[in-house]
Amino acid sequence: MAENSGCTLDENTRRYYLDAMGIQCWQPLAPAGLQPPVTDRAPASVSGSEAKPADQSAPERSVPEKSVPENPVIDQPLPLAQIIAQCQSCGLHTARRQALVDRGDRTSDLAFVLLAPQADDETAGELCSGEAGELFRKMLAAIDVGLDSVFITTLLKCPVPAGHTVTPAEVAACRGYLEQQLQVVQPRLVVVLGQSAAQCLLQKGDSLDALREAINPATRNSLQAGQSDSPYRFASMPLLVSYSPHELLAEAQHKRKAWADLQLLQSLMTQG
Repeated sequence: MAENSGCTLDENTRRYYLDAMGIQCWQPLAPAGLQPPVTDRAPASVSGSEAKPADQSAPERSVPEKSVPENPVIDQPLPLAQIIAQCQSCGLHTARRQALVDRGDRTSDLAFVLLAPQADDETAGELCSGEAGELFRKMLAAIDVGLDSVFITTLLKCPVPAGHTVTPAEVAACRGYLEQQLQVVQPRLVVVLGQSAAQCLLQKGDSLDALREAINPATRNSLQAGQSDSPYRFASMPLLVSYSPHELLAEAQHKRKAWADLQLLQSLMTQG
């Protein structure tokens, strides 16, 4: 038989290719009698180009690996409703049973701002509920606007106890939430409903009628003139003020003035 003419692989090269092919090699243990004696002597130094054995090389400094959890938690902003539900920035949070952030269409051109959720709202689970909600639905229907097609929210995010006077600190605690909401919705007009809501938002002590007479004509004139710098704005959006449905239920004599405000609102929203 002819001799094999192929080159012979050394042991290290052979193991490399077997390992690359996925074939596991086992190193047989040397017989007990042939085990090299264990010695505490330091190995002789290696000079020239002779390589050091692997077990005699200087130990490398180990770098601790960063621990990565199996399901890493990504830090994301909490939804506004969850932030409000956890808010304890003022004492009003003790009266809160649930966070009622808004109601209606978050892409609407028309936003209404009430003072705070009512007790009926927390029971119903939505803002402007009950008898006040039905009255407001009829008011909007009179100008061909659906209740669900507008955006409704509140300045204060927690109910105000009966007889409690809202403080500037309480308004400041919630003002940023309202600004965030309106920046997301980007309505063409913001209508503040109710004397307390208007006074707190605008930081003015004038009566609602005085605010209506000052703000509504100024906003009307600037919008009709195509001006973008209306003197009365919140979060850079033009304002109107009017009566809340809760006030109209208690004082029906104001319905005529509320109707005039609705007609103004309709004309501004339809002028393009």
